Amino acid sequence: MEKKKEYNISIKKGVLVFTTTSFRADEGSVLHSGIYSYELTSSLTSGAVLVALAMGLVYMGVELNALLIALGVTGFFVLMVLFRKYLFFEEFLRVEVDKDRNLVTLFKKALRSTTETISMDLLRSIRWGLTMHVPQNTDGVGVVKRISAAHGMPIPGFGETREIHSVVFEFTDERDFMVFSSEDQDEVDVVLEMMKNFVGGRIAKAD
Repeated sequence: MEKKKEYNISIKKGVLVFTTTSFRADEGSVLHSGIYSYELTSSLTSGAVLVALAMGLVYMGVELNALLIALGVTGFFVLMVLFRKYLFFEEFLRVEVDKDRNLVTLFKKALRSTTETISMDLLRSIRWGLTMHVPQNTDGVGVVKRISAAHGMPIPGFGETREIHSVVFEFTDERDFMVFSSEDQDEVDVVLEMMKNFVGGRIAKAD
């Protein structure tokens, strides 16, 4: 199966726009990622809200008739959509490099969204980065692997050393921003080359 591309990049009228949902190199959890999904969390939260509401109605002596149950089912799907859209959404990063305005803008969509606007005159380099994650608790890894295998549910990649490649913007004011990360170095190389070619001679000179 073809791997889903985790970024989008476009160049129009002197402006490079790059968006991605992959811009971190933290260790994370392979076990957790194999179970977790935003849809599952949204549905569990919706269910918990409706169960609490139903218990409150029963406590107040309200009979749960067919109409209330039908409304509850409808409410479940409405809440699930709202939770997925406004609470359990996938964070993303948007990078805009505008040559005409001489600006680099970094916008991160999250529960607390942030925007950084920096002069291109401060851009020192666009470089490749590497982060290594080596398993620490090898005994625990072995136990989890045996249990998952015994249940016929092996976890791909669990307990293995992970290499996270990244594209990093470095500025002369000592700020660094990781704008893309992937375990696929070829993918990172493509993004890095496109960005460096676009910026060209606009990189700041070393002090």
